[in-house]
Amino acid sequence: MPYFSANQLTDSLSVLKGLNTFLISLLAMFKANVPTTEHAADAVNYGAQNENALLSQYFRVPGLPPMAPYFVAFGPNQGQSVDTRYPGRTLQRLRKEAFSEGGIFWHPDAKRWSFRPGFQGALAENARFQLREVSIAALSVWFYRQKEIASVAAAVDAFIEEFGLDRGRLVGLNFVRDVNRLSDQDLRDEPLDDVEVAELLGTAPPAVEPPTRAEFEARFRLELSEQKVEVDEALLQALLVGWLSREIVVLVGAPGTGKSTIAHALPDALRSALQSDDAVVAVTVQITSETDVSAMMGYQNLEGAFVASEFSEALLLTHENQLKACVVVLDEFNLANVDAYLAPVLAAIESRQEISLSSGSGSAQYPRVTGALPIDTFVVATCNSFVEEPDTRLPLSRPVKRRCTILTVSNILADAVARDGIQRAFSEIGGRQLLRELEEVDERLDVGSATSFDRYRSQMLHACSTYEDLAVEVRELLEAIGRSFLATPAGRRFFTIGVFRDILVSVVMTPAEKRIAAVAQQFVSKLVHVYSGSIDGLRAAADHLKGKPGYDAVDELLSEISQRFDAGGEVLPLL
Repeated sequence: MPYFSANQLTDSLSVLKGLNTFLISLLAMFKANVPTTEHAADAVNYGAQNENALLSQYFRVPGLPPMAPYFVAFGPNQGQSVDTRYPGRTLQRLRKEAFSEGGIFWHPDAKRWSFRPGFQGALAENARFQLREVSIAALSVWFYRQKEIASVAAAVDAFIEEFGLDRGRLVGLNFVRDVNRLSDQDLRDEPLDDVEVAELLGTAPPAVEPPTRAEFEARFRLELSEQKVEVDEALLQALLVGWLSREIVVLVGAPGTGKSTIAHALPDALRSALQSDDAVVAVTVQITSETDVSAMMGYQNLEGAFVASEFSEALLLTHENQLKACVVVLDEFNLANVDAYLAPVLAAIESRQEISLSSGSGSAQYPRVTGALPIDTFVVATCNSFVEEPDTRLPLSRPVKRRCTILTVSNILADAVARDGIQRAFSEIGGRQLLRELEEVDERLDVGSATSFDRYRSQMLHACSTYEDLAVEVRELLEAIGRSFLATPAGRRFFTIGVFRDILVSVVMTPAEKRIAAVAQQFVSKLVHVYSGSIDGLRAAADHLKGKPGYDAVDELLSEISQRFDAGGEVLPLL
């Protein structure tokens, strides 16, 4: 049995574009067998639900967003996507306008409708609705575009029967069979698939068949590895499970464990895993103590117009993004009150209802604005502990925690040292960090967006691009200090990949003959200020610098600390 072809669908769409969208209502009324009555009192119940049923059966096309899944096939707005409110708004308005002009409908109350005798002539004579000699052949191609048919004539007959066009003078006056428009020779042996239909209609093509879960995870991990992102396998698994469960994934951990690095690498990892740049949308929101719901969602100005935020514009108001993976990175999640600025999103995750963005001014110019959260909205937040930083971070409420998967980003550097030994761990992790720094600088040079200082950075990194390129005595000093810190609970809490990376890059940027002194300088300018532990632990690490350039500054600072804290007592960060 044959099917309509792509050329026949394209030709029919060009014909349908000249019709009024009021035809959707009429066809739904015919299909619902709304009668022709002599008196208004004999009208029957009919409403938007009937039109929604028709739209759902014949106007739902692949590639449109869930919030607006119907394709407008008729009229100058052909190609527009509309939602389930379309009948209750646009089509209802058209029905009421047709009623007010007379001759077509009886409409005795809000629910009941019927056709008036002779409505066929009224439709044909009303220039506004242009319902004279409409091609049934073109309509049958649209309605039966993927349905098996016997012939063009058979499809036309089926359409007339399904929609009851044999009433009165409909066929011949308002509709014509127009079978000669199409040839049976142009029919095809296989139905148009969803991809072909989407391409013909200009809608976003349906998502390609995704990789298997195992393939997806392998590509995901590989991309993170190529970005030189250090991340624990168990954390990745938990993150993906959290996203599949439509929960907010919150990464917590000590500064320098890589929370932000991981979060910002996720969009590219998803693009690689899905093998499509267009399949992923990414938005980063930098949370500050001033962030509120208007900064997150947008606001309504004094005129009543809605001013969208980047988040709302990309996720809630851009229909073509509704079927994409939307990664939202919330940096420093708890610098502001999460319940306050994220409340609409939390509610939408729970209820899956649209988010009200603006009540509007009541005018047609500034209508009420709503938006739907895409199904695959993947929120990843970075969060520092309220316990460790009570002055700048806020605690998470129970309702927020309930909607979150909270994952602790462990100190991967400490884990690697415990597993592989400090020399191998520093060599492998340090090498990846230097290579990442070098690739970033060289990329800016390659595309012509480098600064003058990037040339100095590039020179130093090319001369020392691996951990082994450092002098033996420099490596031994770094490892001795690292070993001292990582041997204590306090040290394992703060001596993270981020701290190690900062020290390593600073040492590499220093001329080779001054790198021992650079290690001492980093001890004074960084390590002491992020350390929290016993004074004895700090002195044990500093002892490796005795007799080396720069130790005088270390000794002076430690003496100052000793005067502030009792020997063996707990040392707090100086700043």
